[in-house]
Amino acid sequence: MDRNILNIYLATILETLDMPGAAGGVPRSHVMLGLGLDLNAYLMVERILVASDMVKSSNDLLTITDKGKEMAAKVAAALPKVSKDTVSDMWKKA
Repeated sequence: MDRNILNIYLATILETLDMPGAAGGVPRSHVMLGLGLDLNAYLMVERILVASDMVKSSNDLLTITDKGKEMAAKVAAALPKVSKDTVSDMWKKA
């Protein structure tokens, strides 16, 4: 998995966990399956988020921390600057 794809997964998880409906947490398995990742790839992504204190993992749920909410806001602000073609090109490389 290259860095661009990894960043897409990290940003996607943060954006998802920052949604109002995810306030109580999101099942880890739903995140893994929703992203189409195998267990090893998912655990790598989760470990990065947990180690950077952006996400907490407990009882099979992922919840976003205040630090994660700050990053999710930065991601949301940056998205309009990225063209759809750029994102499509990144996914083709995955």
